[in-house]
Amino acid sequence: QLLSACRYYTARGHQVSVFLPALRAEQEPMLESFRDRFGDIFVLCQSASDDQFMINTAKLHEAEAAEASGSSDCVQKPSCFIVTNDRFEDWRRRGDVDGAWVERHCVRFTFGPGGFIPSELA
Repeated sequence: QLLSACRYYTARGHQVSVFLPALRAEQEPMLESFRDRFGDIFVLCQSASDDQFMINTAKLHEAEAAEASGSSDCVQKPSCFIVTNDRFEDWRRRGDVDGAWVERHCVRFTFGPGGFIPSELA
């Protein structure tokens, strides 16, 4: 399923980063085959939550885009999205993000007969 999602976004010219929790040894060959196909787009989150790294990456990317453009329009139109079905409830309770931020930045998905189907088309 990860392969299908990576194919979808890279085929449309998007820059992709994949945040992964710590992997088991038997998962390493799969990761290497993905690296061969897509390059070094994988971020292994060994010591902290992959959720926190995704949230922080989106926030940093958005801040850099706002600074580069001299505008705060990216607050309304994010330049970085998180493809996940996670609602980030725990991060919302902690105050790291709010519901509006999650709705603006998260693309939901499912898999159908044709593969990966995002809630927002790229």
